[in-house]
Amino acid sequence: MTKLFKNYVFLFVFSGVLLTLGMLSLPPFKLPVVNSVLAVWLLVYLVFFLFKKLSQSYGVMFLILLSEFVVISLIAAGFILGQFKLIKTDGLCSILGLTLWVHSISALISGYYATYVGKPRCIPPYIFLIYIALTTLGVYTFADPYLSDTVVTWIASIFSLSVGVVSLIFAIVFAANGKKSLADSFA
Repeated sequence: MTKLFKNYVFLFVFSGVLLTLGMLSLPPFKLPVVNSVLAVWLLVYLVFFLFKKLSQSYGVMFLILLSEFVVISLIAAGFILGQFKLIKTDGLCSILGLTLWVHSISALISGYYATYVGKPRCIPPYIFLIYIALTTLGVYTFADPYLSDTVVTWIASIFSLSVGVVSLIFAIVFAANGKKSLADSFA
């Protein structure tokens, strides 16, 4: 019961934050707000995904993930410092391409290491092909950004709003299930 309560309370808070970020990153707002929203997304990725993987790894895998963590942290800091004109961040598309490239290279190296060097475990070949394609896309996006800042802003806003709405729906479903089980436990 407490786990269900924590889930839907967390989802209500998470959906509220995402809906707020989605509304703030709509294109009528200025670019520094969008830089902040993208920095928040990168920090969410770092905290909820990469930090968990980093804490469970050791040896060479730890060094690979640590280097990815540091580089993406610097990119997020560049987004935040770019609005104060301390670091020039031109082109959201190219910066996101750099982030995609760093993540894909890290995943390729760690996948190769997990398959052939460390404790051998079978990673399907299509995973390697996906990460090679993502690496290529990241390099291409970094070298020649094909999306304008307005398009990236729309994508970030729509993504934030849609994930916020979906998490709000799940929070309402969890809350409804929690009230039913709470009423059944007192009966």
